[in-house]
Amino acid sequence: MLIDFGLARQFISGTVQQHTQSFTPGYAPPEQYAPIEERGEYIDVYALAATLYSLLTGQLPMPAPARLQNFTLQPPKDLNPSVSDRVNEAIMKGMALNYKFRPQSVQEWLDLLGAGIVVPTQPVISSSNTYLSAKISPTQPITSVSQISSSWECIHVIPAVSGKIAFSPKENILASVSSGGWDSNIKLWEALTGREIYSLTGHSWSVYAITFSNDGQILASGGGDGNIKLWEVVSGQEIRTLTGHSWAIYAVTFSSNRVVLASGSGDKTIKLWDLATGQEISTLTGHAESINSLAFSNNELTLASGSVDKTIKLWDLETGKEIYTLTGHSGTVNSICLSNDGQILASGSVDKTIKLWDLETGKEICTLIGHLESIESVTISSDGQILASASVDKTVKIWEMATGKEVFTLSHSSSVNSIAFSPDGNLLAAGDSGGNIKIWRRS
Repeated sequence: MLIDFGLARQFISGTVQQHTQSFTPGYAPPEQYAPIEERGEYIDVYALAATLYSLLTGQLPMPAPARLQNFTLQPPKDLNPSVSDRVNEAIMKGMALNYKFRPQSVQEWLDLLGAGIVVPTQPVISSSNTYLSAKISPTQPITSVSQISSSWECIHVIPAVSGKIAFSPKENILASVSSGGWDSNIKLWEALTGREIYSLTGHSWSVYAITFSNDGQILASGGGDGNIKLWEVVSGQEIRTLTGHSWAIYAVTFSSNRVVLASGSGDKTIKLWDLATGQEISTLTGHAESINSLAFSNNELTLASGSVDKTIKLWDLETGKEIYTLTGHSGTVNSICLSNDGQILASGSVDKTIKLWDLETGKEICTLIGHLESIESVTISSDGQILASASVDKTVKIWEMATGKEVFTLSHSSSVNSIAFSPDGNLLAAGDSGGNIKIWRRS
């Protein structure tokens, strides 16, 4: 195999550079078509995955621009049945349109291809269940494991191009954006019926982050254009656009009183915004890489942030100062969430683990192991009884918060990118890279 390195250019980490427009369609990721975009090893990961795709199938991969127009890249296993599930998944993951969903280094992608370390199928908990039970105090009485896991059924599938998803806190309305991250439309759905309510358009580039305000009246969205848009949910009308970040927005979250919005960006900063005026309040700096996830404490005094730099930071919002840096993950922190009582923070990482942290002390409580691939999303039910996790291993796992035990596994046919509980915790929406949102119901 001959690889042309004549188009190679110097890569300087964390910089914005002009891209060469000389490349081979089919082997170039979407960001190489943009005149200015962040550079990283994930560009090489796409090219390597595309090369392996071609070698195994004998076909040129579909060019990224065509895929952005909703033409589907056929999995290599469909064209060559001898391709293993692991290799098939590694190729599709490496060719994700959104570079955030690709392995961030060539080594990480090679690990997906190789045998790797076999993670136990039963969850391994690194700290005592006694301490965990003492720290977690759900708002409802703890049910038994059998009750938590007894009835999870898929009631329907929404055939959307699903990526990030969010449930309205007040009713069963679901918002979704494209799994490839390159569709600028946001869709709202009736979760119980799967009926599309309407589509929101306004971003000039891809949408990476969405969230509802606690009263369900406002939806915030963050885009690859570096802008944040606020939408009135009842009418679907845009309220205003917040500008100030110099890079794509990967996380947005409202304070519980709907006074402040926090946004996290590829520019490595977090900004706080006054929702009444749309003005920037302050900028928090400290992370060494992009911010992937944000969560406010219920008292609105603390903000948590998870980053590509493998850390979670807790911020005092009165002073703008960092309180703690939580370290322990060996890979990118993809997702964080807080329990409703504000005591526990859960984090999911590329290192295939979920960690639970004591928010008061900043200490790790325990590590949950059971997934075989990267954790893409974590969420805690409103009653505090269960935690759900989504993974590249094509599963959603349900964990009992009181003990840290895995109690149920829900299967998908492709990587699961995002999950969200309904307000009552009886519905769980899961969006996968195959372009579907599955609605699971607990009874």
